[in-house]
Amino acid sequence: MDVFWNSHATKRFLERVIGYNITEEQIESVVRKQRVKTKKEFDKKYKTQKVECIEKINETFVTIQKAESKELIFIITMWESKKREELEWQKKIKN
Repeated sequence: MDVFWNSHATKRFLERVIGYNITEEQIESVVRKQRVKTKKEFDKKYKTQKVECIEKINETFVTIQKAESKELIFIITMWESKKREELEWQKKIKN
């Protein structure tokens, strides 16, 4: 499945490369595996359901918002996870 980045997600990624040493491959792996995910509202632009994936990368919790179809994944944005998101990740990974 191909992964595409919109311009906003690319800018947010570049900020994190410098601060947390996160690679593009790590992010794309997270969105493909989506071990911990939460569904969000329907995205009119991408015409699909948005999903947020939470993962720990290099000791940093990152939340990645994406939209996907059967053929493509669009990374919309990303940010450092909030404490609530970290707790959700810990809860789901332990089970």
